[in-house]
Amino acid sequence: MSRQPSYLRPGVLPLATASMGGVDEDGEPNSPPRSRWRALATGLALGTVLLITTSAVLVTTDATRQTGRHGQRLTATGAPRPSVVGGDQQTPTTQSTEAQMAAASRPGSTSGAHASAPQRSPSTSAPISPSATKTPSTTNLAVGKTLTASSSTSTQYLPANANDANTGTYWESTNNAFPQWLTIDLGSSVAISKVTIELPPLTIWTTRTQTFSISGSVNGSTFTAVTGSSAYTFNPATGNVASVSVSTTTRYLRLTFTGNTVQHAGQVSELQVYG
Repeated sequence: MSRQPSYLRPGVLPLATASMGGVDEDGEPNSPPRSRWRALATGLALGTVLLITTSAVLVTTDATRQTGRHGQRLTATGAPRPSVVGGDQQTPTTQSTEAQMAAASRPGSTSGAHASAPQRSPSTSAPISPSATKTPSTTNLAVGKTLTASSSTSTQYLPANANDANTGTYWESTNNAFPQWLTIDLGSSVAISKVTIELPPLTIWTTRTQTFSISGSVNGSTFTAVTGSSAYTFNPATGNVASVSVSTTTRYLRLTFTGNTVQHAGQVSELQVYG
């Protein structure tokens, strides 16, 4: 009859051994049930996994401390460590999107989206000049200039009376002999914008209409029309004045008379020319 193992005998408890090849108090091999083997193997496996996981966490934590949150290498104090390229220290330029957004939100920051936008100086639009409108000069170009005429009714009514600055005197051509002309030499070619003719403003000079045209010349012999022939009214109530707008550049200016509703002659008290 064979002996029963000690752990099967009534009243006998098994003794744990330090190794799996131990024996019990009766010198018999210690053969625990399979369930104990499974439990022991499971415990060893869990311990191994826990040890490997702990080691991985420690390695990852150390790497994070060395490289920083956004991939930058840090110094012992936690500050970014400059990378070395070609022997020169380069300041790190790579930042994460959230770091750029945080930098852009700070007052006065020019990083992030603001850095790519060009800085614009205040608009300094050039002032707009108004359209140039030529204003007739107030200088009478006829003062002191030489006048000639086709004729004079007498030595009392000579061409020189037409620019002597005295409206009480005047030039008058031969009566009933149209056409008659009065010419002024301005001394050189000048731009002209207005011609004014005056008669004596006395009330004894009744209202009349004179018909004349204006022409110009650069040599005093060949004249070109500046205006066509038109009738101009001279009324003592309004100063006995008629003004004609022109646009020409010339040296000699000629008025050619072809009609007068009161005195059948050309009449001019003052001839004024403006540039």
